Amino acid sequence: MGEKASLRIGVLRTDTPTVESTPVNAPSVRIGGPVTLVIQREGAPYALQTTLRSGDPPMVTVPIDPLTKRGERVLLLAHEGTTILRAQASVTDCQRTGSQWTVQLALDQWEHANRRRAERYEVELEATVETVVDGASGFDPRKATITELSKTGAWVQTDLLLPRGALVKWQFAVKGASARGLALVIRSCPVRGGMALEFVEFIGSAYGTIDNYLEQHAA
Repeated sequence: MGEKASLRIGVLRTDTPTVESTPVNAPSVRIGGPVTLVIQREGAPYALQTTLRSGDPPMVTVPIDPLTKRGERVLLLAHEGTTILRAQASVTDCQRTGSQWTVQLALDQWEHANRRRAERYEVELEATVETVVDGASGFDPRKATITELSKTGAWVQTDLLLPRGALVKWQFAVKGASARGLALVIRSCPVRGGMALEFVEFIGSAYGTIDNYLEQHAA
């Protein structure tokens, strides 16, 4: 039997371990290229699709007031070819410019997750997935079954098939401990009825929970 989990949205933590990554230089993120800015609203992740306007200092423009304060930590996600780049950042300024809001950031090192570096294990864990979208609309939490799991990603069987690059919240439980965070969809397969997810953020002790579970699973 799979282990059941229910979705509980929590505050995005920035002091938890991240996926195994290799640093890349910031210029590898093309100025003018699309990025996703993930902020917090009422304790829940909120994604804004935008473009990187400048690299020194990094700036993005969003169509709504992000309600961010100076010093607030945010997450930036970008696609460079087949690689997903991520970076933590601090808000240094936020000003309205016409109908847009310009957010200036102090950016940490860009990183890219290499899913192939982590060994995958066959599992059967009940989970939930939910889209993170611009605004309150989107899909309600959907039940899913994780059939492959690594420290950096998972394959989930679900009727919620999303396009590559979509941002989702995920949660499941192992050995009575809950693990939850954010992931990007790497690919969807209607034939297999599921999606490949790349973990991009862990909430609380999720990384340790998964790591401990996989070590026990492999023993």
